[in-house]
Amino acid sequence: MAYFHTNYDASNLMVSVDDAEVTRALGVLGNKTPAALKVAVNTTARQTRKLMLTEVKKRYDLNAAGRRMIEDLRQRQKATNRRPTAILAIMKNDPGAFRADLGYFRTSPTKPFMGPSVRNAPPVFRARVLKDSPMIALGGTSDKSKGFLVQFKSKHIGMVQRQLGIPADKDYTESGKKRWKPNEKLATLSSPSGSAMHHTVWEMQEQTVEQMLQQNTEQRVRQLIANAKRKGVI
Repeated sequence: MAYFHTNYDASNLMVSVDDAEVTRALGVLGNKTPAALKVAVNTTARQTRKLMLTEVKKRYDLNAAGRRMIEDLRQRQKATNRRPTAILAIMKNDPGAFRADLGYFRTSPTKPFMGPSVRNAPPVFRARVLKDSPMIALGGTSDKSKGFLVQFKSKHIGMVQRQLGIPADKDYTESGKKRWKPNEKLATLSSPSGSAMHHTVWEMQEQTVEQMLQQNTEQRVRQLIANAKRKGVI
């Protein structure tokens, strides 16, 4: 079986296979090239999504919310005979497209201490993004308070810190209670978004995806030739 060459366009993160080689390998079945590519490309897209999710989970220390966030990587376009291109992406309106915060990663403790329960909070919260990194104490800086978890109106538990000396926009909570003084503005402790994590892993796994596209194309060409032989077409 022929070895099909693949190409990688780094500008748009696209892997492609040489369709002319596929046509030559099919011989008298050359008119089936679009159908062969459709199957090979869609199979590779499904395998790639599974690979990306697995590798992101291996690299990043995500909690349950973080693991749900990276699932926003989906096959947004399927290959067809007329357009043998599949697209995997996180769209701009998906939660995973926004810059995440440390609340999506491993923290210690894992729950927020709000209202009167703040007296039970530890001296510092700890967090980490990469599984092979140590937990880091979020001790704050000269103009920002120590990091701590809060639960937002959306129910998301996020990691924030106060911007010392900068007043908050609202003096009352959503339930109408007056906020404690000093009521300072909260800033999110940022971390990689779902799209950023997938982009990092893609650069590590792109050659694997090329190999999968080669193998899936070869397998589909073999299947088409075998089917044609059984039917006596060739």
